[in-house]
Amino acid sequence: MGNGIAELGEILLARSEQRLESVSRNVSNLSTPGFKREVPFIDGVADASVDRTTIDANATHRPGGSRTDFSQGALRLTGSPLDLAVTGPGFFQVRSEDQFYYVRGGQFVRGADGRISTAQGHTLQTLSGENLILDAADAEILTDGVVLQGGVPVARIGVFNTIDGAELISAGGGLFAS
Repeated sequence: MGNGIAELGEILLARSEQRLESVSRNVSNLSTPGFKREVPFIDGVADASVDRTTIDANATHRPGGSRTDFSQGALRLTGSPLDLAVTGPGFFQVRSEDQFYYVRGGQFVRGADGRISTAQGHTLQTLSGENLILDAADAEILTDGVVLQGGVPVARIGVFNTIDGAELISAGGGLFAS
């Protein structure tokens, strides 16, 4: 009987450590654009103010007992033409070498080679799955994702949905991998 109590104690300690790690990640990424908070699953169940349909539809559950909350965050106007955000379902797709990631928002920059990328160097993808490269710094991005250069459409930024949000795992800094 004493062995079962020790095992229960170890499980509770491990869950407490996971919860502390989750809270630490949330606090350290509070100002990261597109960051999605991680909520210990038990908190979502115990909190009567949490809408259960939101948990089910917008959450990725992990074996460790936590979930990523993909619900819409607050949007703010920054004045930068390359600061973008997804409203509604979906993700921007960015690429780093041969790895694709998904982001809900981001502060994109135009590099010397014309690539539109995150500050970490992940290149924004078009709807056709190509790197977004702009010849001019005066490009305009419309609300439907169409990219104009000199008033002429040259690309459309892709907004991608996953087959099942539960397949996404956090890669840090607001990035998710499938």
